[in-house]
This record gives sequence, structure tokens and C-alpha cells, in this order.
Amino acid sequence: MYESEVEKINLILDKSSKYFIPYTHGGYSKYTNQRDANTHTLLPNCTGGCYGLAMQVFGTTDYKKMGLPVDDAINWYKRVDTTIWNKVQYPVAGAIACWGGKGKGHVGFVKHVPRDKETGKVNGTPVVLESSYYSYDGKNWREGTPYRYNSVTGALVKVGYTFLGYLVPKFVELDPITPPAPTYKYAVGDKIRIEASGNSRADGTGKTSYGLGYKRFVLEISENSKYPYLVGNKNGVATGWYAENALSLLDHSEPAQTELKVGDKVEIIKHGNARKDGEGKTSYGLGLKRYILKIHEGSEYPYQIGNILRITTGYYKEDALKKL
Repeated sequence: MYESEVEKINLILDKSSKYFIPYTHGGYSKYTNQRDANTHTLLPNCTGGCYGLAMQVFGTTDYKKMGLPVDDAINWYKRVDTTIWNKVQYPVAGAIACWGGKGKGHVGFVKHVPRDKETGKVNGTPVVLESSYYSYDGKNWREGTPYRYNSVTGALVKVGYTFLGYLVPKFVELDPITPPAPTYKYAVGDKIRIEASGNSRADGTGKTSYGLGYKRFVLEISENSKYPYLVGNKNGVATGWYAENALSLLDHSEPAQTELKVGDKVEIIKHGNARKDGEGKTSYGLGLKRYILKIHEGSEYPYQIGNILRITTGYYKEDALKKL
């Protein structure tokens, strides 16, 4: 079955469907607080909606055959049965789109993917069916394109959420025109320099992360995120999330063991500043041998340098210091 055949299925969205149990406040399901092993899915919430539509595509009313998690939406992409479902990063009709990053996450059913007739490339925002309401009055389905489609990554961008990917039944053959999954310039473990600001959250909804000029390491990659690279020090302490163009590669080696830390004895080889934010007077001390008293993460001049009595000489960047 190709995705074009899936799109021809007449999806039943009202209470005449045998794939739903339209109770008024969530219904009975193994993934709500009203547990009943003898019932299958429910209509009013997003997981129930996707369960029911997926069962219609599969042609079964037994949710146990679906391989979908009996869990909150935020866990679907991680816990789905991969012997029944493929995880892909580009939309296909019949897929379940998965989001995390907010509350219990969200899922939606991909009803239609607009494609160029000649090239097969996605040329618009996929149409998604969502069931998110709490009363069955014939209006609890939402259909449309309430997202921004990222044609580069294949993500459906939803404000406040992090897009995780699409779940596609293995019997829905993927067209050869389906683009490959995105590749990433940097790998976990790469040593990099921070060249531009990032964010405290991968989806960009947090506070600005600075660390300009810091030499750090890629700790994690969050696919399809606005700021996919989690960057931090060799001990795994995060500095922030950054876009690819905010980083430059230093090497692909394992984290160096010579990174400056509090207590290190150093020689001052370049000028610093009287304030860690760079708003003070120039600090000299060229050639002096001093100690790292404190490291101020996120500051322009993060290394507070002083003598053995902890009297501060000034604040310096990493390249202004030579470890002794």
C-alpha cells in the first residue's frame, strides 16, 4: 500500500465509527485514569484520535495489535513497536506526527501530503487531523494546517512543542521520492567553539545562551529542533542549545583533559578586563603567573584570575591564558 492509497481511505470521524468509543470526558482506555481492558480507543483526546484512525488504516478494532504505546503522546515516538512502525523524518499520508517538549506532548494523524506532481516533493503544509477536545458534540475534530512546515527537516513546527518525527505503518510503502533524513555537521563528542548565541531550550522558547568564544563539546543532538546542538563542558555541564551556524569545529577528538578549571595555575598572555562582562577597564598582567579563582559561565571574560591570596587580577578569555 502506497501513501496515495492511504489518502483514498474514507476516514470516519463521527460516532458511527466502530474504531472509536465517544465518551464525553475521555472515555475508557488503558492510557487514561479510567482503565478498562475490554475497550479499545476513545475519541476526545489526541492519543485516542490517532489510535482510532490508525486502527481504521490497519483494518482492526483490536488496539493490542497496533504496536502503539498505551501512554502519553510525549512517549509515543520513543516507545512505539518498531517491528510494526517505521520512524521517519518526512511526512507521509497515514503517518502519526509526534511532538514532545510541552506537557504530555501531542500527536496528530497526517491525512494528506501536498506534493508536486512531477517531482513528488512536498510543496505545502501537510493536512493533519487532531482530536483534542473534551466533549463529543461533532466538533471535537480539528482538520487543517495549523503548523509551519520546515521543508529542510520535514518537521511540523508547533509553538511550544518539539517535533520528534513521524510514525508510519510498515505496510505503507514509502515512495522513492521521500527525502532522506537530515544530516548534521557536528557529531556528539566534537570539540567546538561557540561563535553566536543559542538558547536554553532546543525549541528556542527559553532564554538566550551566550558563551561566545567558549571551547566546548557537543553533548547531544535534538533532531528537527531550531537549536539542535546541546553544548557543554567535558563534565557534561550544559552551556546551552545552538544552531549549526553558531558553532565552529575544532576537532573530532574526545574531550580534552587540559581544559582550564578552577585552581589551575596559568600565565597571562593577553589582555583581559576589570569586569567579566567586558564593560570595565583593560586588565593587563602580561607574563604574570596566577590562578583561576572562578569561572563565570556565559560571560565575555569568564576566567577570574588572581594570586594565591585570592586577590583578583582581572577577568580573561581562555585564549588569554596559558596553563602551567
